[in-house]
Amino acid sequence: MWLIVSADEVIEEPEREFLVVGRAGVDGITFGYRRGHDGLWAHYSIEHDFQFVAPTVSALVWKNMMMNPVSGVLAWLFKLFGAQPIDWFAHYPMTAVVIMVSWQWVPFATLILLTSLQSLDGEQKEAAEMDGTPPLSYFWYIVLPHLIRPMTVVILIETIFLLNVFAEIYVTGTAGPAGNLPFLVYQYGLIANDIGGASAGGIIAVILANIVAFFLMRMIGKNLEA
Repeated sequence: MWLIVSADEVIEEPEREFLVVGRAGVDGITFGYRRGHDGLWAHYSIEHDFQFVAPTVSALVWKNMMMNPVSGVLAWLFKLFGAQPIDWFAHYPMTAVVIMVSWQWVPFATLILLTSLQSLDGEQKEAAEMDGTPPLSYFWYIVLPHLIRPMTVVILIETIFLLNVFAEIYVTGTAGPAGNLPFLVYQYGLIANDIGGASAGGIIAVILANIVAFFLMRMIGKNLEA
């Protein structure tokens, strides 16, 4: 259900420097004016999308609607350009799982990095422009150091998440070529009924997660001290 609020319902959001004059849908696109920019702007928040989709639902959508070699959207695009559709889960299972997981979690990383970019000191940018700093040097010496901390946090969060990927592999049936440690624990524990092997795999998974978290937290600590 879509709802367009009238233009006289104006909401000011100082933290975004955004003057809202209309909104489409209960949780949809917001229209308004940005401070220092001409024209009417549309704003859509992505922080509640994609990464909060259940992994099983995401896997089923990609398996049946996107990557189906007969009726999927990608198959239709291949046929549109005269190419042979690809059976992703039969020939490229690892690539298929990577695409599904990336679709779900890249927007989260984009949101974190975009928020960090918006907090970049405007005086540094103005000084760089006045000094005629080349774009590559500006990115390398100003933007990239500013992004180190959020990039470390994103790597920490998403690495721990990727160590627990299971539903995408189970639902799409790509356990052989695209299997991982959690799926190996599942195979040992519930399929082979080897409880000892499954327990050992679970302990290894916990140890790996702790090792990754330890080193990344040390990196974050060094960045904060700097």
